[in-house]
Amino acid sequence: MTIVAIGFYIVFFGLIGLVWQLGDRDDHKMMLIVTAAIVATSLTGFFGEYERRVLVRIIDTLLAVGVTYYAVKSSRYWPLWFAGILWAAVILGLLAFALPPAEANILFFASTAMSFPSLLVMAVGLVMDSRSNGRSQARPDVP
Repeated sequence: MTIVAIGFYIVFFGLIGLVWQLGDRDDHKMMLIVTAAIVATSLTGFFGEYERRVLVRIIDTLLAVGVTYYAVKSSRYWPLWFAGILWAAVILGLLAFALPPAEANILFFASTAMSFPSLLVMAVGLVMDSRSNGRSQARPDVP
């Protein structure tokens, strides 16, 4: 396991705790979807390289659809950013299939690297929403 994968899992498990602490019911559902996608992506290692890439793109697309559903229902902005980053990763991954293998590797890596900004957006958005809710409850006279 590479240092990047270890770092990803550290951030991911920390984010699970943050979501459960600061998030609402829809945030919990979104985190369950993200967790299922990460587990499913981890299981694709049993397949060949091409099959793995296809399966990962299918998983990413399903994840983006699920997160977009919750983002559209949400009254906050960060879920939309989160969904947007996921869709950018999906598009990069799909574009990679149209390129020769050497160039495709760059786009596959770029789409995989989008997981870090998406987790960062989720964490920052949850913290900012929590602080915003705390300030609005502290000053009930301000609309």
